[in-house]
Amino acid sequence: MKPPRHRGNPLPTSLGGTTVRVGGVLAPLLYVSPGQVNFQIPARLPAGEATVTITAGDGTVSETVTRLAPVSPGLFAADFRNKVPVGTALRFRNGVLIGEQPLVGVESGTDPAA
Repeated sequence: MKPPRHRGNPLPTSLGGTTVRVGGVLAPLLYVSPGQVNFQIPARLPAGEATVTITAGDGTVSETVTRLAPVSPGLFAADFRNKVPVGTALRFRNGVLIGEQPLVGVESGTDPAA
């Protein structure tokens, strides 16, 4: 069975029974699998610390605290040549945050423009 994935707008706040709350606000979801959840930070949350709570379809709850910063949304281009991260992956084991990893789109030494 394929993991739930959403296409179109507006994004749902539940996929396969999984929900994410950021600062107590339901987050729009893009993709959910047993080892990964892709979500959007809800609009208009205040800057500062916010608790992120993921409730899986089976009832398992994972929670961490993150810092939200003020932003000015816009279009951007990722600078893959200098390995600038385009996001961060949070890794959980048994509901406990065990690491963070910057996300980049290409392997070192490759040129996506070539």
